[in-house]
Amino acid sequence: MCGFVRDPPRTRPQPHSHRRRSDSGATTEGQPLDVRPACHGLTVSQLLTVSGTDLRYLLTAYLFDHGPATGEELVDALAYHGFRPIGRPSKAVSDALRWETARARAIRISRGNYRPGTMSRATRHRIIARVRTLHDEVAALSRRRDAGLTA
Repeated sequence: MCGFVRDPPRTRPQPHSHRRRSDSGATTEGQPLDVRPACHGLTVSQLLTVSGTDLRYLLTAYLFDHGPATGEELVDALAYHGFRPIGRPSKAVSDALRWETARARAIRISRGNYRPGTMSRATRHRIIARVRTLHDEVAALSRRRDAGLTA
C-alpha cells in the first residue's frame, strides 16, 4: 500500500500551553494537515468523495480482485486509488459491506475482516464498468491538478 506523506505546514502553530500532541510527539493544533497518498499526489481534500452504490462497488471490486481484506486495508486502498468515503471511513466501509454481505457478494469472516463471496457475471460486469468510470474521474482530477501546477 501507498504510505501517506505530510507537506510542510503552511502556518505556524498558535502558542497555546494546551496543545495536543500526537503519538509521535508532533503538535496537531494550529497546523493545517495536508496529508496525501504519495502515489498520486492528490491531497485529502482533492480525493473523490464516494458513498452509496459507488462505495459498495469499489469495495466489492477490490475484494474480488485482491481477496480477503480488513476494513483498514480497504480504507487505505480507497485512498491509494484516490477515493474518500463520506463520514468516518471505517463506519462507511462496514456499512457498505453490510449491504454486500446481505447479497452474498462479500462474506464477513470476523469483525472488520471480509472476503469475496459470489457474484453473477452480469452483476460483475456492471460493477467493473462503474469502477472503471470512477477511476477515470480520479484520473481527470489528477490531470487537472497537474495542469494547475504547470500553468
